[in-house]
Amino acid sequence: MALSRQKYYLELILVGLFIIVVLVLAAVSLRSIENRVRNGAGKALQAVLYTTNEALHVWVADHKKVVMEIASQPRLLELAKMQLSIPRDGESLLKSPTLGQIRSYLQPTLERRGYVGIFIIAPDKINVASMRDANVGTRNLITEQDGRSLDSVFEGNCRLIPPMWSDVPLRDTSGALMSEILTLFFAAPIIDDTGEVIAVFTVRMDPFKDFTRIAKLGRIGRTGETYAIDGKGMLLTESRFDDELRRVGLIKPGKGAIGSIKVSDPGVNLIEGAPSLVPLKDQPLTRLASRVVLGNSVTDVSGYRDYRGIPVLGAGLWTSQLGLGVISEIDEQEALEPYYATRNVVWVVLGTTVTLAAVLFLYMVFIRRRAEEELQNAYDLLEVRVKDRTSDLAALNEKLHREIVERVRAEEQLTRAKDDLSDANSKLQAFATTDFLTGISNRRSFDEGLHQEWRRCVRDQKPLSMLMLDLDHFKAYNDRYGHQAGDECLKRIASVLKDASVGRRPGDIIARYGGEEFVIVLPGTQQMDAFSLGERLCELVRAENILHEGTQVPQTNIVTVSVGLATEVPQKDSFPKALIQKADKALYTAKERGRNRVEVYELD
Repeated sequence: MALSRQKYYLELILVGLFIIVVLVLAAVSLRSIENRVRNGAGKALQAVLYTTNEALHVWVADHKKVVMEIASQPRLLELAKMQLSIPRDGESLLKSPTLGQIRSYLQPTLERRGYVGIFIIAPDKINVASMRDANVGTRNLITEQDGRSLDSVFEGNCRLIPPMWSDVPLRDTSGALMSEILTLFFAAPIIDDTGEVIAVFTVRMDPFKDFTRIAKLGRIGRTGETYAIDGKGMLLTESRFDDELRRVGLIKPGKGAIGSIKVSDPGVNLIEGAPSLVPLKDQPLTRLASRVVLGNSVTDVSGYRDYRGIPVLGAGLWTSQLGLGVISEIDEQEALEPYYATRNVVWVVLGTTVTLAAVLFLYMVFIRRRAEEELQNAYDLLEVRVKDRTSDLAALNEKLHREIVERVRAEEQLTRAKDDLSDANSKLQAFATTDFLTGISNRRSFDEGLHQEWRRCVRDQKPLSMLMLDLDHFKAYNDRYGHQAGDECLKRIASVLKDASVGRRPGDIIARYGGEEFVIVLPGTQQMDAFSLGERLCELVRAENILHEGTQVPQTNIVTVSVGLATEVPQKDSFPKALIQKADKALYTAKERGRNRVEVYELD
């Protein structure tokens, strides 16, 4: 009897160990599945984020092109010169007949493009022209809120001025006239015949239209949201949850979230009615937003609270060209729904298995004890019963085997679906980093690669050279031969760059910078070597012998390129933007000196 009891305890211990091992393996497997689901959601958010960011860049590039075209019109230059010659007081500027001519000249363009106003800003930052009398003769509001951006335009750059508070009442999305409302501007320099920036021309846009519409395209699922923030973490686009935010008092009735919501962590779930213990002004930015405003590209799939206090997964990046951050988020509950479904199935199956195993074990112990007592008198009967129980166990095992096989098949199908999603994400990533026309890197890929090589050259203290190429008189080429021929010309030039032994070293970058401009980044290359390469590229382009009867380059009727070269050894306190500006200035010098040549950046 003692031996039988010891055997019983040993079996009980073994069964317990078996159950513990199964539960541990199940927990580890579920954790692995959860990590894969979170990472898959992160990749999907990254794809949405980069697509939305690229759409914003395309939108900005389109409007910058329009504003540059307006600012470069000879008629506007003539009127601007006349208005700039008038004394800088509001009464004199308003009485000037030139102001009326400027308004009449620009009104059709504003109505056609949907712009809500203009400024012509003198070098002393005074508005010499505007569609509103109240703005004429006053200091420009861009100077008051974002003077660095305006200074950049006076240096010859066309740029987007990020959303800021308007100085005059504007209409919101409901059509109501509001005094505290955001507005944004596109600004371009007005350049005279000598190449000097004499004023800045700006158009005012409604950020509630295209800007917010592009962000709405990044909404996925039931709770997914893509939005933009400024450097202080303020929301610059509409929120998907305006109704919920009004209900909990974060925004006032009739108001929108734009400019009213700071993307901060309340510390509690506000939607469930829990009051925040931290005053709104003292709440820190959300974990993702606090890193994005520092200029980082971040993906956080571990879960954090958004500005509603709801756990979310997110991805974000800072766009220095636009001066704002873009964040894409989805509620953690929705993102992990596939994992929760799998977890419930696994625990139900394991619970059923463990319960049946325990019941079966206890039942077998009972049968064995009873069998031992009746062994001498009912051996034959016990043998029959054992056979019956064995048959039942086999049937149960077969059923469990079928269930496990079905579950494995389901997991295989889920794995294949995730692989398909991963392939799709990879293709989307390649599309987002490649110029669709020329097949070389696009502007965003160039920016990322330049920053990476800049940091490497800072660390290794090696020179970094940049060649900026521009097709000479390419607008005349398009006007004469058509845009389709222009596209083919761009493809051939890109092919020349790829076939000229450029970009074959690790770190070399060939990219389409925009329009007819290309840029080549050569880390670890001295200025003389880069200059020789620039001259060889000019020769190779001429060797293509692409007919261009509309060119104004002397003594030629073929397509040529002008090249600007800048070289420097990057330092810790310098930025890649300075190198781009130097190469651009060198390119401008090459154009001034007759084009079809290479010029090196030199200090004025």
